Amino acid sequence: MQQIHTILGTILQSILIGFGIVIPIFSLLKTSNLKTVEAKNIFILTAVQAVRIAGLFYFIIWALDTYTIYSESIGLKDGMNIFKFRLFGQFWMLYWLPPVFSLLLTQALWIKKIYMKKVALITFALLILILPSYPFILLLSYLKGTDISGFNQNTVLQQVLYYVLSVVIFFFVTVTIMLMGGKLKEKK
Repeated sequence: MQQIHTILGTILQSILIGFGIVIPIFSLLKTSNLKTVEAKNIFILTAVQAVRIAGLFYFIIWALDTYTIYSESIGLKDGMNIFKFRLFGQFWMLYWLPPVFSLLLTQALWIKKIYMKKVALITFALLILILPSYPFILLLSYLKGTDISGFNQNTVLQQVLYYVLSVVIFFFVTVTIMLMGGKLKEKK
């Protein structure tokens, strides 16, 4: 069950990262073709809907994982110490901040003025990309005086591949939702 939560959490996090990369680019694209403009607007609105739901599910999966860790730690000799260290120990920022920031930022997209105005949408997309990210949390930990730099051992190539894969997953999910909703078929 833990593996399913991990896979779902990674996919949902990839949707959020893809949103943060793609939406600012799509929002800034200019074209005079009305069909292209309409398809771009439908894509952006569908992406906003997908990200709202992805942020909520990402937080729910994190809460379920937290409860699972808590319930498993009750029976162990040092279980509660492990649970408390994970939630409130040296790495608490890595555990708490990504799901909480993701939930708050994605649920703010329910406000129509945010997702309808280009500048606000681009700002929130970039915030969704930056605030829950490891480099931002690393910066916060340095400012706090805690060194968590050894926690993530990914190379630059691995990070680039992760972001590229996130964009692909985001496109796949958004286009699938558009096709399932019939939004592309209606416009042809």
